[in-house]
Order: sequence, then C-alpha cells, then structure tokens
Amino acid sequence: MSLSLVLKVNSVGDQVRFGGKHSHFGYCKIHSVFNNAVNFYIKRDAILSLVTRSVGGGPNNIVINVDSLSFVKSIYMDKSKIVLNDSFICDIESSLQYNSDLFIVSKDLELFKKGLDKFEDILRKKAPALSAAFLVDKRRLNFFITPFEKNLAYSLDLFSNEVLDGKLESVSRLKGLGFGLTPQGDDILDGFMIALLVYEKLTGANTGDIRKKIFNLSRGSNIISDTFLYYASLGLLYERVKTLVLSLFLNDPAIIENAVSKLLNIGETSGADISTGFLLMSKKLMQGGIEWL
Repeated sequence: MSLSLVLKVNSVGDQVRFGGKHSHFGYCKIHSVFNNAVNFYIKRDAILSLVTRSVGGGPNNIVINVDSLSFVKSIYMDKSKIVLNDSFICDIESSLQYNSDLFIVSKDLELFKKGLDKFEDILRKKAPALSAAFLVDKRRLNFFITPFEKNLAYSLDLFSNEVLDGKLESVSRLKGLGFGLTPQGDDILDGFMIALLVYEKLTGANTGDIRKKIFNLSRGSNIISDTFLYYASLGLLYERVKTLVLSLFLNDPAIIENAVSKLLNIGETSGADISTGFLLMSKKLMQGGIEWL
C-alpha cells in the first residue's frame, strides 16, 4: 500500500467506534458517494459517514478537511487511520471528538418562543419551493402544481397532523413520503424528535420513550434515513441542527438567520423539512406539553 498524502481529520463523532464488536477493520463496503459525503457500512443496518468540513460534525461523522469527497473509490480502516483509494491517509487517533449531546444552559421558555418566531419567519422566506414548509405557510401550496405534487402535499399534511394530534400509528404512513435521498416524511419525523428532545431539556419531561416509539415505527429500508432517525431518537444531534437549536436561546436575529441558512443547505429540501417538523412539534409542545401523546 503506497501512501502519498495525509488528509487532516477535523473531528470524529462520539458514536464512532474503533473497537469492540461493531468496529470494522479492513476494507469497508461503500453505500454511496456524493460530493460532500461518503457513506459506508459498519454493520448490516448502520453506516458511518466521511464528510467534508462544510457538512460538519455528527454522531457518526468523520469530518475530513477537504472540499470534496467525490474522488473516493475505496476505504480501508483500522484503529488508528482511514486510508482512501490506497493513497490518502487520514489520522483518526489525533483528531478531536465531536460531542453530539445537547446541553442547554438557558431554560427560558419565553426566550425560546421568541427564537422560534424568528426561525419561522426565516423558514417562510427561504425554504425551497417544494419543501414541507407549506405546512407552516399555506401560500406555499401554490408551488405544488402537478397531480403527484398535490397528492404529496395532501399526504404530508394529513399524516403530519395526525402524528401531531397524538396518532403515532401514522408515523409509518409519513415514513418514506416525498422527494429526496432522505424522503420528506422522514425528515419531518426527524424534526419532530429533535423538538421532543429540546422540550425534555427545557422542562425535564421524559420524551425518550416517545422518541423511541417514533423511531421503531419509522424504521424502513432507507439506511441513511434510518441512521438520522436513530440518532435523533437517542437525543444525539448533528452539528448544523445543534447550532440552530442553541441559536434560538441567544436573542440575536443575525445568529439565528445564519444558523437557519446553513441548516436549509442540507440536501434539496431536507434542511427545510427537518426545520418544518421541528417548528411544528415545538409549537405544539409549547401549547400543551406532551400530555396529548
């Protein structure tokens, strides 16, 4: 094996394991390669992700200090390094660990509600046309033109509201709906669970069982979606989501707008769909707590 270039590893997620029964040493099976991420298997139903610095940290992310990862053809891993294409070595032993846990200093519900209002205003203005943001701004239904698009909007609206009304059996109906590598229904559910986590951090109410139930009802054949949903159910957040949540407590519109803009850059509509689910569930919880569940 000829190593010709060392790539810096900015961070390794706190759920990445290089020892024990779920470690994977040797050549890894690649699931998918994109410009900003390479997903590969560590076991049958779980993935790790090599990502660029623009994507940032996450519980299962290994952040490489590069602008693109589309060149990756093979991945070799051992407990101290990752080797790409038998040529690029990534030293993982000396890298920082990304902390995916959410720690909120402020417990000021009024400040949080004020942050949510600003968040909603930005989402209404900046969300992609065919995102689920029509659920918070019905004028956006005008973007859904074809019969397929109109039917999709109807289904997303129906099943999202059924879940928000406490009918958790509709989670499985929302799962898999919509456009994208991670379907819009999945991203909305992701946002729901993140909101439940934030509510728990703010009030002390136990939402772990609800999040676990949502995850179990939403598991399917899309391993990327299932990975995101799994970590949300555990209360472990990706960097752009975590940054957005924490920005809502800073009473600074510019910081909130910057955080929302970065979140909206996830996928074609994924960032907006996660945002929509988070906003809808947060508003529901602020109105009536979790008793309705």
